[in-house]
Amino acid sequence: MNKKVYISLIVCLMAFLQCGTLMAQQGKGQANKEKNKSEKKVEQAAAVPNEKAEAAKEKKGGNPHADTDKTNQGNAYGKNKGELKGKEFGQERSEEAKAMSAEKREALDKSISEGERKVKEAKEKIRKSKEELERKRKAGQYTKKEYAERLKMIEETEKTVVELEQQIEKGKELESQE
Repeated sequence: MNKKVYISLIVCLMAFLQCGTLMAQQGKGQANKEKNKSEKKVEQAAAVPNEKAEAAKEKKGGNPHADTDKTNQGNAYGKNKGELKGKEFGQERSEEAKAMSAEKREALDKSISEGERKVKEAKEKIRKSKEELERKRKAGQYTKKEYAERLKMIEETEKTVVELEQQIEKGKELESQE
């Protein structure tokens, strides 16, 4: 019975730590997607003047600045202003941006504190597991092979906890930069 509980505890801990790792990796993937989008926008913006120059050459004699085929590029922040004008719209937009930044910062703080709590719990479970393993080894309940296997599982779990700690430290660095 104790072996089953011990093994299920370790399996749950491993799954728990892997979830945190996967969530962090997904966050990195989203950052890469945003980076690729911005690179595409830059390439498109660089290509637009060349197209305009070619169109002006084709017209030969017409106004080169009078484009009939306008391309809408950009974020279109000012398209749906509603009743707001100029300065008022800018101020509202600024307040929205500040609110979004504050929400992201709060989410990061929450994520960091949750991660620290998980690391602390995981370290405590690992410590207890090691003590239990040593106690049972001394009592002769485990063979050397079983002991080595279980110790290896615990060490792998410790490595996962260390990786999670490193991710938390990176999050703290990002938080301090803001």
